[in-house]
Amino acid sequence: RVIASLLTPPQTTHLLRVQPQPSAVTVVTGNAQTGAVATALATPVTVQVNGSDGLGVLGVTVTFGTPTGGGTLSAASAVTDTLGRASVSWTLGTVSGAQSFTATVAGVPTATTTVSATANAGPATTLAYQTPPPGTASAGTAFPVVVAALDAFGNVVTSFTGSVTIAFGANPGSATLSGATNVAAVAGIATFSLTLNTISTGYTLVASATGLASATSAPFAVAAGAKSKLSFAQQPTNPPANNAITPAVTVRIEDAAGNLITSATDSVTIAIGTNPASGVLSGTKKVAAVAGIATFSGLTIDKPGVGYTLVATATGLTSATSATFDVIPSTPTQLVFDVPPSTVVAGVAIAPAIEVSL
Repeated sequence: RVIASLLTPPQTTHLLRVQPQPSAVTVVTGNAQTGAVATALATPVTVQVNGSDGLGVLGVTVTFGTPTGGGTLSAASAVTDTLGRASVSWTLGTVSGAQSFTATVAGVPTATTTVSATANAGPATTLAYQTPPPGTASAGTAFPVVVAALDAFGNVVTSFTGSVTIAFGANPGSATLSGATNVAAVAGIATFSLTLNTISTGYTLVASATGLASATSAPFAVAAGAKSKLSFAQQPTNPPANNAITPAVTVRIEDAAGNLITSATDSVTIAIGTNPASGVLSGTKKVAAVAGIATFSGLTIDKPGVGYTLVATATGLTSATSATFDVIPSTPTQLVFDVPPSTVVAGVAIAPAIEVSL
């Protein structure tokens, strides 16, 4: 208080307020709150502007920065009250996780602070692929698929632990989907390891969970895997002895899932496996595959027998054994004298005895 007077009355009295300079901003209430995305926090944020003496400073404009995460504030700035305090309401943005904004006093570098909050995802409403099927999968080879439970704003709902099921949407190759197709989500994420066995294009997968919108993958293809094994396409029939096996025996070069490798040109060798009559296999027994198929024309076995098999082999590939087949006796076409008649006297038995075979 200042009093001004003459030597004799009158006199005048004035109140004088000494205003300290702002030096710091601190958060009084509303820091480190937690709320749902796109909702207003329960407690308004209040900051205090202090002078160097630690007391609040009246009438100072505090500027609030734009919140991260897409949130909004009820005002861009506010003027401090008699306690040096300014308040603002905060609506969190739609992105889950840490969000923040700054409170500053212009022209005072030390007068700034950061207010933080945590935005939790809302309730799960839909499924989405985090890792979709590859554009082209290899038949018989597992590939990962990851599905997430999302809220209405696309945030992963880490509280979701429900079961997620994967099934075919489109199945143009009538393939079998192998692997665990029903998985419990962990922190909102369901992880699958899946295998398809049939080559084709245009497959899709559908992920579903009770109460959530399902998700359909983009179309993808399944191509043949690496060369793995042999298999008989045309099995041997039951030929007569010394006659060609017809139709010609054919052997496929396949991947592990049984798909034909049309690019394969490996040499394939064929031999007798089970040999009930000690027969001999004749003909071209080593053939280079064409478009993945080795064709053996003109194979013959010289001795009749029941229960023959053929075995096909190729370097680096799993061999194949045919179905059992029989070699039947050949159909007679002529008579042959094994012991022809000799010259004898009339009326005397021919000796040695004549022998004839078919």
